Amino acid sequence: MPELRVKLIALVAIAVAAATSTTEAPVPEVSAELMGLRARAELGETDAQVSLGFRYRRGEGFLPNDTAAARWFRAAADQGDATAQFNLGFHYREGRGVPQDDANAIRWYRRAAEQGDADAQNNLAGMYARGNGVRPNGPEAMRWWTLAADQGHPVAQSNLGFMYGEGLGLPGRGAATVRRYGAQDYVRAHMWLSLAASYATGAVRDGALQGLARAAQRMSAAQLAEARRLAREWRLARQVR
Repeated sequence: MPELRVKLIALVAIAVAAATSTTEAPVPEVSAELMGLRARAELGETDAQVSLGFRYRRGEGFLPNDTAAARWFRAAADQGDATAQFNLGFHYREGRGVPQDDANAIRWYRRAAEQGDADAQNNLAGMYARGNGVRPNGPEAMRWWTLAADQGHPVAQSNLGFMYGEGLGLPGRGAATVRRYGAQDYVRAHMWLSLAASYATGAVRDGALQGLARAAQRMSAAQLAEARRLAREWRLARQVR
């Protein structure tokens, strides 16, 4: 009987081990390189803090941990690092490792955007356009998308093109809300959509091409020539093709 009990205990142990292995991955051994990175982060080096944030979010060298990622991004963001500020805004927007909070997302996106971070400018514009955490504000969305688009951000270029094509958010056309103002600027729409189509990939490029075709159908030959001139001058000014 004792022998049977030992066998049963062994079988139970095997079953528990099997169940554990399917639900929880083993904690990977932390390398000396990562230990050094953590030591630098704890000393306040923002580059190391940002790197740790990405590694925790992606599960590179550690188990994925959004809470730890957000904590390290915050450490660098509090020191003024724009990349960290943008990523902390992303965590608040998505509710990853922190409570979902559009107001805090706006706060951190804005801090990064004011430092010239094009991704933050693009995301901040989108929140103004949709009214996430703020009242919808078309001109403000246009302002931030223009800043990002001027830096060559293809998503911002595409969004800006659609805003011009639909007459949305154009300054001086009424209340500061995202709605149709009734006056489109097809020249600017074509310019930005053509640039987006040149530099974007995937769904963004496909959408830009569709918007470009729609804008072209509504434009005169003179307008098309002007739009192409503006796009050409934009490229020349930035030495890009």
